[in-house]
Amino acid sequence: MEEAIRGKAQNVMEVFEKHGTNLTRQSYIQQTANLDDIFTDIQDKDLLEAINELGIGFYYKKVVESNQRFYKLYLERNKEYASAPRVKMSDLRTTSEETIKELFNMINATIVFYGKKYQSLINELNSLVESYQTSIARRNVMQKETDESLNRDFDEIREPQKERIITLVGFKPLLLL
Repeated sequence: MEEAIRGKAQNVMEVFEKHGTNLTRQSYIQQTANLDDIFTDIQDKDLLEAINELGIGFYYKKVVESNQRFYKLYLERNKEYASAPRVKMSDLRTTSEETIKELFNMINATIVFYGKKYQSLINELNSLVESYQTSIARRNVMQKETDESLNRDFDEIREPQKERIITLVGFKPLLLL
């Protein structure tokens, strides 16, 4: 009996080894295709009964269902990506900057024509602009500090290694990085 179970386990294992090596290093579509190959081989070789006898039928069924759900979601997401407009962020940024400048010009023109009536709007907008400028300035300072800190850390790591030079018999000195 034990030998029969061992033989069934070996048959199942052969299918997994044939299609399932390095699944985690493959793209989503390759993983799905290889899992489908495993499922097809298991059906073609009548190994479903063996899987159930080995006590892994529940898990096998869950993997099959998960793979099918994943593939369906993957295709839906791909359809979304395909239908999304192809726009560059730099183009959007340029357009929004031009639009905001037009808005400010219109507001300024309105102020010139209608005077103090819009003073509260002016104050609110100036406050928002100042807040955004402060936020951007802080972000730029923090980014610069982070970059400098990372550069210092990198230099500190590299400096001791510059000192580590070894000489092998018959070879020029090597710098270990």
